[in-house]
Amino acid sequence: MTASEVKYLTDVVREGAMRALPQGKFIVMTQENLQALLPPGKTLADCIGECAVQTGKNLKAHYVVTGEAVKFGRSLRLALRVHVTVTGAMLEQTKLKGASVEDFEAGIEKQTPVLFAAVRKHAGGGAA
Repeated sequence: MTASEVKYLTDVVREGAMRALPQGKFIVMTQENLQALLPPGKTLADCIGECAVQTGKNLKAHYVVTGEAVKFGRSLRLALRVHVTVTGAMLEQTKLKGASVEDFEAGIEKQTPVLFAAVRKHAGGGAA
């Protein structure tokens, strides 16, 4: 996947978060916000798992979404995870597969409500 494809898919996830989470209760951060707080010499592509959770803590975020895309055989796989920054625990995850990057867009749009329902429930806002 190219950097521009990853950025686009990240924006699709971000838009899903903005639709799924109550606006007055949650603030969805931009990629630029995150890049400003990364450790020296790190990029967002380098920052998965622990680094992403620590960056979320530095932002005083309660939750952080991470993603990983890999080529697996002849297809692509995408894993999206929501972490609780205080504990680093994974709250929810979804996995998608497709033959091309375009295949992920509809899957992300379908799965982001599930990811962020877990956030609402964890935050005390219920699953609806």
